[in-house]
Amino acid sequence: MPSNQTLDEGNDDQVFWSFTALDAAELKFPAPPAGSPSWIAMAQAVFNTQAARWDESTCGGGLRWQVYQVNAGYNYKNVAANGGFFQLASRLARYTGNETYSQWAEKAWDWFETSVLYDEATFTVFDGTNDEQNCTSADHTQWSYNYGLYMNGLAYLYNHVSSALAIDDAKALR
Repeated sequence: MPSNQTLDEGNDDQVFWSFTALDAAELKFPAPPAGSPSWIAMAQAVFNTQAARWDESTCGGGLRWQVYQVNAGYNYKNVAANGGFFQLASRLARYTGNETYSQWAEKAWDWFETSVLYDEATFTVFDGTNDEQNCTSADHTQWSYNYGLYMNGLAYLYNHVSSALAIDDAKALR
């Protein structure tokens, strides 16, 4: 992570730029200069750092919004971070065929689906939750990109594994 970003870098910020690296890999954009990591290696590096941050100490898992304890929002587990990680894992699974990514995507989806961030009865996606309260209540703010993160991730996962569950979940979120 760039040293000038450590005081305000969230997991969502990091995953968003990994999507662009994945776009470049998927669209066969010209490779970075010699000695630089490939587009896919950049996306995999984000995945690896975020998978290592998956926090089982509260709320049964999930990523925190912020990377560092000194940042406001460190105790917030939100959809932008977790949905982004889910989409990243789904896209890497499809692109590489590596089942480790599929397993992480399923783990991230299972965590979200059983969390207070998702009302399965109404297919409503809420913004985030506080891990200091063990994620027992949600901030009911809704953002369209939160739905998009999961819909896109489910589409990539479906494309990779052809799971009826993935396509049914994506259709429900629309």
